Parts: sequence; structure tokens; C-alpha cells
Amino acid sequence: MHYKEIIIGSSLEALLLAFESGMPIFFDNPSPPHRFEYFDNVVDLSAIGIENRRKPLITPCGEIFKGQQKLTLWERLNFILNLAGLSPLNGCAGALRIEQDDILKAYNEFSKIATISFDKAYFFGQEAANKTTVLDWIAVHSGGKHNFDLIETESDFVGEIWFYESDRVHSKIRDVCAISHIENCRLSDFDYSDTYTRFKVEKVMKSHGFRGASNGVDKATGKQKYYA
Repeated sequence: MHYKEIIIGSSLEALLLAFESGMPIFFDNPSPPHRFEYFDNVVDLSAIGIENRRKPLITPCGEIFKGQQKLTLWERLNFILNLAGLSPLNGCAGALRIEQDDILKAYNEFSKIATISFDKAYFFGQEAANKTTVLDWIAVHSGGKHNFDLIETESDFVGEIWFYESDRVHSKIRDVCAISHIENCRLSDFDYSDTYTRFKVEKVMKSHGFRGASNGVDKATGKQKYYA
């Protein structure tokens, strides 16, 4: 295959460019937005057939409003590009390799599956980013029944604590996703590990009045006791 211009990447920005320009898009591993990325509720998505409804979120500081999930737009664009034939290798390539500056080769687990030549390529990736977005998923076994959706902090480390209905059990328990933006040079530091993430999440939740299941009555004070 030969194309004058191609797009390499699978971010939402890459799919938007392919949709707007009609250029074919190539990628190996899909990189859709995570489930907690939302548009502002004033963004108009009607051109792609999506209604940007206001979504209320409950926080300890009151109710805030977000728009549609960015994941919804990514999935719609990916579907449209496939129907239009603009994503020739979607789901087939396990790896991509650039050779001679104008040759893209695609491979699956066993062999090469395609060779694409091009005059110009637009790359979308995180190679130039100074920080990496890290999502830590935490199973909550005590204190997971509440109505809060989000706690925001003033730090890049555990800057957002999202509460969502657990995918592990069929109940009203809410598990946690802690989102951090960590400098690449510090990704291996223990101070930014999943252990410290858990400690900070517990500290922030406790500071906002979260508590675990009841643990009897304190005989000295007569007050109800709770697990952490």
C-alpha cells in the first residue's frame, strides 16, 4: 500500500485528525482515553452524533458537572473510521516498525502482515511528554458504601480519587481509581509506588470523614467505633 499522508497512533487526537482529514490511520495497541476523562459540558459533539449531556458528580465540596466521556467519542470515531476503510490494520497489528523514513511495516505475532509506503506521516505518542499519567486501581473492602464520585487534591501525586461501582462484586460497594501525573524520571521511585498511593488515598478519605464498617461500641465513651 502507498499513501501520500498517513497517521500513526491511536489517541483521541489521532482519530480526530483521521476523521477530519480522511487520512488513513495505523496503530498497534489501541490507546483510548481512560473512563474518568470527560469533556467540558459546553463542547458540541453533535457533528459526530453524540449528545454532550451534563453529568453531575458528587464531591465533598459539593456537586460539579462534567460532559460526555471522551471514551465514548473515541469508540464512535474508531467505528466510523473502520466503516470508511481508513483504519486498514485495526486489531491486526501487534507491532509497527518504521524503516528508511518512509516505510511502515506491520507485524502480528507470527509474521509481517503489511508494508505501507508514505510521503508524510503524523505521529501521535507520549515520547515527548515529561510526565506519565498513572492509574492505580484499589479494591475497597471496608467503607465502600457512599455516594461520592470524586475527590480532587492539589498535588500531581494522587491528584484525583475516583469512586466507581465495583466491577469485582455485584453490590453498591465503590472501588477507587487514584490518578497521578508523575515525572518520567521518578516513575521507579518508591515514594511514588502503589504502596504510597494507597497510604495517601486512605489519608485523604479519612480527612473527608470516610470510615469503615462499624466495630461495636466504645465502652469508655459509649460511642460507635468503626474500622479504618
